[in-house]
Amino acid sequence: MSEQFPNMSSANWPFALLQFDQQRFYFASAAQDYVWAAQNATLAMQAGQNLYGLTSVPAPAVPLIQLIANLPVPATRLLTVGPIVLDKADNETILFTDTHIRALLPSGNDLRLFFLHVLTPHLGLLIETILEIEDENGERLRDGLGEADTVPVQTPLYYFGTQIEVEGANGSTLLFDLQVLVSTDGSQYRFVIGPGDTDTPITPTAVLKLMSDGAGGSYFSLLPPVLQQYLASVQLLGFQLGGPLKPRPDWNQLSVLMGSVQGQPIPLFSDPTTQQVFELDSFSVNWSLAKQGGRLDSSGLIEADFKLFPEIFRTKDGLPGGLFHIEIDSALNFEGAFTGKASLDDVLRGITGGAIGLPDGVSVDFSDIFVQVSPSRKAYALGFQVDAFIDVPFVQ
Repeated sequence: MSEQFPNMSSANWPFALLQFDQQRFYFASAAQDYVWAAQNATLAMQAGQNLYGLTSVPAPAVPLIQLIANLPVPATRLLTVGPIVLDKADNETILFTDTHIRALLPSGNDLRLFFLHVLTPHLGLLIETILEIEDENGERLRDGLGEADTVPVQTPLYYFGTQIEVEGANGSTLLFDLQVLVSTDGSQYRFVIGPGDTDTPITPTAVLKLMSDGAGGSYFSLLPPVLQQYLASVQLLGFQLGGPLKPRPDWNQLSVLMGSVQGQPIPLFSDPTTQQVFELDSFSVNWSLAKQGGRLDSSGLIEADFKLFPEIFRTKDGLPGGLFHIEIDSALNFEGAFTGKASLDDVLRGITGGAIGLPDGVSVDFSDIFVQVSPSRKAYALGFQVDAFIDVPFVQ
C-alpha cells in the first residue's frame, strides 16, 4: 500500500510498527462475517472496504501488554482487520487513508490493569481525517476570497487497547475503550478512555471503582453543598491512568472527568434590574489522585460554561454569544472569560436596563471579557482586559 501512499511507508512512524503479512482487501456491501479459510478464522467485516492480514506484536508494545495481569505476550502473528477508506487520500492535503484496524490478543479470564478488570485486549491503528474550521486563535478559517474554508488534519495513532465495564445508573453495564499510545519512550504510559456511551449516567460507586477502587475517598468533599445533589448520577466524560514502566511498572496518576446530567439547570439567583437569570445548565468535575509512596493526594477542578447577556457579548463574527468558560470554587463563587467582543454602550444599557449609556458619537469596544459571580452575595462583576477600539470625536 505504501507504493500508492508513500507517506504510509514503513520508514515513517507509526507505520514502522505495522509489519503486515498476507495483506489483503475485502469489499462488503453490508456488515458481514468473512471466513478466511487459509487461517481457519472468521473475520467481522464492516460495510465498505476492509483491510485484513496478519501482523506481529512490535517490541515497543510489549511493556504495555505486560501491564495487564494474566495476559501473555503473543508469540505468533495476529489476525488483523478493519475498515479503510482509499479514495479520500490524495497525497497532497490528505496524506493517509482513513483507517481503523485492530488485532485481538488471545486472552484468558481475570485480566487486570492494577485494580481495574479489563476485557478484549488488542492492538490497533487509527487514522481519522478531521476538518479544522478555526485557527489557533479561534478565528474562522477563510480562503483567499474571504470564503469559509477548512483544513484537513490527520494524526496516525498506533495503540494498545482494552475495554472496561462501568455500572450505569439504570442498572445497565456500559463498555468503554481504554487506550494507550505505543511510543519509543518506554519509561512512562498513560491510558485514556475513548468515546463511549455518554448518554447513560453512571453511579458514584462506579466512579469510586475507577479511582483506585475507592481508596482515594470521595469526590463529594470537593464540591460546594449546592452542587452535590446534582452528582447523584454523573456522565462519564473522561478517564486517565498513568505511571512509570521502569524500574517497576506502577500507577501514580488517576483522573476522572464527570459531568452533571444534562437537562437539570442549576438556578443561582436573578438580577431584578435586568431580569437576567444566573443559572448553570451543567458543570463538570475533574477529580485527580496522585500516588506518592503510600499516600494518595486528592484534588479537583470544577468547570462549566455559563451564558450571560448573549445579545451584548457577541462572537468575533458578530453573532450572539455570551458563553463564558468558568471555574467554580468550594464556596460556589466562580469566574471566567469570554473571548468575543462587546460595545461598552451595549454593556451599560444592558446591565442598567437602559438607564445609562455613552454619549452620542462616543464608541468604545472591548474584547477579552471576564466575569466574577458570587451567588451568596447575589452579585456579579464584569471586567474588560483589552481596549480594542476607542472613537471619541473632536469637539469643534
